[in-house]
Amino acid sequence: MKKIIIAAIFIASGILNAQENKGVTKIEKGTWNFTTDLSLYNFDQSYDQIKNESSTFLFNITPKLNYFIDDNLSLGFGIGYNYRNIDNIDNNQSLTTQNTNTFSFNSYIKKHYFIASNLSFFLQGEITYQTGKIKNSFQNSSNTLTSDINTFFIGIRPGVSYFLTNKIAIQAYFGSLGYTNDTIKNNSNSLKENQSRFNLNLNPSQLIFGLSYYW
Repeated sequence: MKKIIIAAIFIASGILNAQENKGVTKIEKGTWNFTTDLSLYNFDQSYDQIKNESSTFLFNITPKLNYFIDDNLSLGFGIGYNYRNIDNIDNNQSLTTQNTNTFSFNSYIKKHYFIASNLSFFLQGEITYQTGKIKNSFQNSSNTLTSDINTFFIGIRPGVSYFLTNKIAIQAYFGSLGYTNDTIKNNSNSLKENQSRFNLNLNPSQLIFGLSYYW
């Protein structure tokens, strides 16, 4: 899946680069921008000593709209959908599946620094709120446990943006640095679990690609 996505990006780059591109070294004040961010992540892991296996799949899509309040400086807002599936098989060959579905609401400020014609490095300061449900199901059992999850994140994401034309750019975020708070409420007993952390996250699941249109 990853190879197909990367290949599609390069093919699109070649086609769009054939269009007229006078070179972009600044995004002017008053410019609008619409971006769709997309992230796909799949990871399998096994533990030979205890004969456990796990498989993780993540998907995220977030459309965003932002406005440049100054040259190379924009404010924006996005609404996204996030899906996570984790399958665990223990040494008794029992399967546990966890599905998480959330919607996210994101506001941010982004500053571009052009390091070459058509190529900019950017820093995005953001505040994100996610809300949704976690469902745990078990093999050979009809019981399903559900929980409500609410996540708050404030931090910084670095990235790069490359202009294929004067109006179209591709971008990639890599990692994040910030504070995250998760509140999980078990629907069966109303118990709440609160988790807070401040960290630098360089997990490959934090790699996000985007396609942007400027006008």
